[in-house]
Amino acid sequence: DEYNFISNAAWAAVLNDTGYSDVAPNAWYAEAVAAVTGQGLMNGVTSKAFGPDVTTTRGMLVTVLHRMAGEPAASASAGFADVAAGSYCAAAVDWAYEAGITSGASSTGFAPDSALTREQAALAAARQQVHAQPRRRAQAQPQHGTAPRPF
Repeated sequence: DEYNFISNAAWAAVLNDTGYSDVAPNAWYAEAVAAVTGQGLMNGVTSKAFGPDVTTTRGMLVTVLHRMAGEPAASASAGFADVAAGSYCAAAVDWAYEAGITSGASSTGFAPDSALTREQAALAAARQQVHAQPRRRAQAQPQHGTAPRPF
């Protein structure tokens, strides 16, 4: 035969090769890692390690949301004392604050290196969706008896 065929499993291994030594091609999350890194939404913790078991931080999440939004520039700094200008998440924090996705961990701090809770991830993702779809902004109402929560 003039054609060489490879099995579906072998092809999947090629497609899921992330280039990270800590993500096996057959890992259940390999395809997702390949997709988010290929789209530039996430990077590895080093050039050779993705860090699948590393705890996600608040700074990491807003960076991913910022990239998903096309990395728009904020008109001003959020002014959080714990987010250094030029840090990997500074532009994302400024954008997320301006867009109403985050209000910070306090009035003066964002806590970019703090572990992300599921509550915070859900709130940030919901707020990002509202921001991304302007017609939803007018429809977004907190449930009765609940106050807006900080993120």
